[in-house]
Amino acid sequence: MGRPGAGKGTQAALLARRLCTQHLSTGALLRHEIEIGSELGLAVERIVSGGRLVPAALVIGIVQANIRGEGYVLDGYPRTLAQAQGLFRSDLFMPDVAIDIDVAEDVATARLGARGRSDDAHDVVADRMLAFERETKPAIAVLEREGILHRVDGDDDAESVHRRIWHAVVGSLRMPSSSAPR
Repeated sequence: MGRPGAGKGTQAALLARRLCTQHLSTGALLRHEIEIGSELGLAVERIVSGGRLVPAALVIGIVQANIRGEGYVLDGYPRTLAQAQGLFRSDLFMPDVAIDIDVAEDVATARLGARGRSDDAHDVVADRMLAFERETKPAIAVLEREGILHRVDGDDDAESVHRRIWHAVVGSLRMPSSSAPR
């Protein structure tokens, strides 16, 4: 988890690869629906282009439809209080650990500007930052109350951030020492 531009996608992909498990990016799944022009994709495009967050029920359905096998890294989920609360009401999503990649807003905004995606336009980014404060921070608080949240400084380079994330995951999952980070 983390604000837009925190590096969630980069770090989730690295973590999934290191754990040899599935990486489920809610953003990528939603963008795919938009690209193929599905009915769901058209609805999602209207929501995302306005900088708003996609409703919990739509995201949950997309994630559930794409889970293959056991073990996965959820990227950018949960983003709302309803999604976070739903995690603990579902056997499918019960998380072992949650990572909040903490990045200053100005750093995140600069990263988004360099990325150049259509949902990274200046006015849309401002809306997404407000949505993070209003909707995602309460979701993060739920994960913290559940005792599974680890905050990681995300202002550094990707490799340094990944090392911090890996240490948090190893400690939470009680992985064998042979898998421990170096």
